[in-house]
Amino acid sequence: MEHTSYLPLWLLALPLIGFLLNAVLYPLAAGGNQNVPRALAGITASASIGSVFILGLVALGDLIQGDVIVTKAYEWLNVGVFKVSLDLVLDRLSIVMVLIISGVGSLIHVYSMGYMEHEEGVGRFFAYLNLFCFSMLMLVLSDNLLFLFFGWEGVGLCSFLLIGYWYDQEANCAAAQKAFIVNRVGDVCFVMGLFILLWYFSTLSLSGMAGLVAAANPQVLQMACLLLFLGATGKSAQFPLFVWLPDAMAGPTPVSALIHAATMVTAGVYLIVRMGFMFSLSPDILFMIANVGCITVLLGGFIALQQNDIKKVLAYSTISQLGFMFVAVGVGAYKTAIFHLMTHAFFKALLFLGSGSVIHAMDGEQDMRKMGGLRLKLPKTYATMMVGAGALMGLPLLSGFFSKDAILFAAHSLPGGATYLWWGGLFGALLTGIYTTRLMKMTFFGTLRSSVVPHESKAIMTTPLVILAVLSAVAGFFSFPEGLGEILGVPIPAYLEHWLSPLLQAKEIGEFGFLGELGATLVATGVSLLGLTIGLVLFAKSSDFPIGKKLLEGKFYVDELYGALIVRPILRMGGALSALFEFVVQRVAEGLKLLAQSTASELRGIQTGDMQGSIVILVGAVVLFIAIFFIW
Repeated sequence: MEHTSYLPLWLLALPLIGFLLNAVLYPLAAGGNQNVPRALAGITASASIGSVFILGLVALGDLIQGDVIVTKAYEWLNVGVFKVSLDLVLDRLSIVMVLIISGVGSLIHVYSMGYMEHEEGVGRFFAYLNLFCFSMLMLVLSDNLLFLFFGWEGVGLCSFLLIGYWYDQEANCAAAQKAFIVNRVGDVCFVMGLFILLWYFSTLSLSGMAGLVAAANPQVLQMACLLLFLGATGKSAQFPLFVWLPDAMAGPTPVSALIHAATMVTAGVYLIVRMGFMFSLSPDILFMIANVGCITVLLGGFIALQQNDIKKVLAYSTISQLGFMFVAVGVGAYKTAIFHLMTHAFFKALLFLGSGSVIHAMDGEQDMRKMGGLRLKLPKTYATMMVGAGALMGLPLLSGFFSKDAILFAAHSLPGGATYLWWGGLFGALLTGIYTTRLMKMTFFGTLRSSVVPHESKAIMTTPLVILAVLSAVAGFFSFPEGLGEILGVPIPAYLEHWLSPLLQAKEIGEFGFLGELGATLVATGVSLLGLTIGLVLFAKSSDFPIGKKLLEGKFYVDELYGALIVRPILRMGGALSALFEFVVQRVAEGLKLLAQSTASELRGIQTGDMQGSIVILVGAVVLFIAIFFIW
């Protein structure tokens, strides 16, 4: 049952207010952004997004009763049959996203107050963080695809601003531009998909289209879904548009946590799940999504094996984990994709913030080859990151164990699944165990390989780590597999699955060969433990992966390939067109110059100073114009 409330509008307004205070009012009052107190900027930003989390919990009470909260703020466009209104919908899916964005976002904001304490003018940084959260909330709350697209573009803009926050460094500016341009490639496809839907349905309202798709032309739906999926590959860093995400590490570490864990990169997954009513009618597109996801799982996992920058390892890990989510949506396991999105938000935010604590302790050093032995110097960071690493590897009873195993089981057992997707996912899980073990060993074990004297971070940074570690440990029980619970005699209901069931279509689970669900879980667990063991053996004496070191260090040379096939030809073509344009303009200008000079020299001859001759010419010209006027 729907009921109208302004609460969704407040969810949007609060981070926007925080942005306006830090970006406009405080700098005006203080005489410049540099003069705004760091504590004031941080507390304002943290309070604004923290208030969203509190209001989200309030809204959760209404949703538990079975209600859907809607806000019809205003009608923006009304042209013929085309109407666009700012309609916000808070339902069972969007409230999960709101709580993840605001909950994890609040912890990142608080952590940033400690991480950025030595930076000048941090009001700009916190303003960008609030605007980022506002854009993401606009994306998940909008019932109209046009306003969803505004939020989609908003997070893209904010990622550009945050990645290039230290704009005095050329590499950061290049990374920000790369992220912006690669995302625009996907966004062009997104816009084309919107045009097709608008042309066919005469509306971009999600609730409106949901009632029309059953009788729609399958070819039209398939083309629209394909274009929207291509848009999602850019935002969620799927093959082949994943190359921007590792470079996004140029921004401050809290930015990496916000982009990679709770907000921007999950937008593509959310879009497909939200439009599952349409994608479910395009099985060929879902099949493509699952396969692209599987490729991305393996590609990200392989490259992460030989990265030495601690944040780059986590970046490629994010790409791989997003691939798991796309495998889930591709086989129709929408609820499982949201489950992994949630657990991933917790343990990946923890790992990124933990890596920030390590970098902070090492005076900005990010190369793991210069770390080592930090478990004794950074006990809280080490303990919490161990929990996050275990959840990422899928070790038993941690959150990633449940969500990743659920994806692997669905990839084999759902009608849209396939055995090779299961094998690909298992191998991806094996790679996860190997590169995560390497990261933890190089960072925390052995002896310190640097002259820096490390120190544990302040409580304002370690407290969010502890909270995220607890969530990473227990979040898996929000959707404990009921079939497995029955086998083990553990009566734990799958809360998240039941919560999303009224909204997201369910698929019938098929048989899992001779193994069954318990056997599938044991196999996946065994693979994760095998990855851990292989990592310990391989990297006992060396940090290098023994096979294809150069290829993995070069990231399969995808960037170089794009540079040779796309970037440099476009730059050369642009240079040639620029030179041609300059040549044409210069020649036209010279021609006009010569024409003006020759005309002037000819007309100069009639300037004799003879009054009578001038009067004759004047009268003749007037007569000529009058004659032309009447004849015309």
